[in-house]
Amino acid sequence: MDSSLIGEYTQVYAMIANIAMVVMVSILPLILLSVAPAKAVSRHLIFLALGLLLLIGLNELSKFGFDVAAPKLSG
Repeated sequence: MDSSLIGEYTQVYAMIANIAMVVMVSILPLILLSVAPAKAVSRHLIFLALGLLLLIGLNELSKFGFDVAAPKLSG
């Protein structure tokens, strides 16, 4: 198979993936809001955002390399 043909296939697949992502981002929230109450959805999204912020914060803390192991008792 010619390498230029593979490159063209890759571009086509990337374009299809981008179109699918745009469709999902625009259509799925409408479907979600049609079957679930907006208050419950917003509560879940806030919980998800807080969890994401906690995860990012803990990841940044782990970069400092604190030793959190309990000290060994001698004796």
